[in-house]
Amino acid sequence: MHGARGAELAEELRGSQYDLSDEDFDLLHYACTWHTDERHHDDPTIGTCWDADRLDIGRAGSIPDPQYMSTEFGAEIAESGSIFPWLELAKPHIPDPVNPHLKWHSLRSVCDTSMFEE
Repeated sequence: MHGARGAELAEELRGSQYDLSDEDFDLLHYACTWHTDERHHDDPTIGTCWDADRLDIGRAGSIPDPQYMSTEFGAEIAESGSIFPWLELAKPHIPDPVNPHLKWHSLRSVCDTSMFEE
């Protein structure tokens, strides 16, 4: 249900907070709407959106499951249990690659905490 609400919000904010072509917006809307009801998607944009959401599931106290990833890269990250091995790839694309949000804090209680050391 929250996916549909996210899609509605994306529709409300379109044009005032961001611009997308109709084709790109259709992909975003679909990805938001169905990310909780479908397991995988072959479209790389939709699959990447779903993987990003699922890789961030630590915020809800769960550990990402590689079986629910649409992309090989998403499954590889989920399998490792940490985003840290890939942060070097992200540096050119995000302002702070050691952002605490990316540390999967909820995993600290179930994983070897040495992976979170900087």
